Amino acid sequence: MKLPQQYPYNPKGRTLWIGVLLFGGGSLFMAHMANHPNEGLSFFPTVLGQAGAALFYWVVAVLAAIAAVWVIVALFMGLDTNDQVLELCEDAIVLPQRHFFKIRITRIPYAEIEQVQEVQVSGQTFLYLTSGGRKLMIIASHLPDMESYIAIKDFLLLHTQRQEQRQGV
Repeated sequence: MKLPQQYPYNPKGRTLWIGVLLFGGGSLFMAHMANHPNEGLSFFPTVLGQAGAALFYWVVAVLAAIAAVWVIVALFMGLDTNDQVLELCEDAIVLPQRHFFKIRITRIPYAEIEQVQEVQVSGQTFLYLTSGGRKLMIIASHLPDMESYIAIKDFLLLHTQRQEQRQGV
C-alpha cells in the first residue's frame, strides 16, 4: 500500500436518524407506560407495585430521552465535521475519536500497537487497536465502504505481525 493513505471517517446520517427514532420512540412509549403502569407487561406492577412500576418506566423514559438528545447533538455535530479523515501515515495511524461532544485526533505509532482485533456485534464491524493500555476503535460503518475497512485492517494486521517478528514473539 502506498502511504500516506487517507479515508473519510464519518458516521452515516441515516444510522444516527434511526437512533433518534428508536430512542425518541422508546422514550415516548415508556412515558406512556409510566402514566398507565397496569397496561402491557404485568411483571413490573406485580413485582414493584403500581408506584414502583411507574417510577421505573419514568426512569427508562428519561434515559431514552437523554440518549435521543445525545444522538441529535451527534448528528448535527457530524454535519459540521464531515471532513474527518482516518490517515495511514508512514509511521503512524491518525484516527479521529469522538469523546462526548468533542473530536480528538489520536496519533498511534505502528510500533506501539500491541494488538489488532476485529469484533462483530449485531451486524456491525469494529476494529480494536490496543496501544499503551488504551483500546481505540475503528468503526467500519464510518468508512466510505467495506473495501476501505478491509484495506486498513489488513495493513494494520500485517504491520503488527511484522512488529512481532522483529521482537521475536
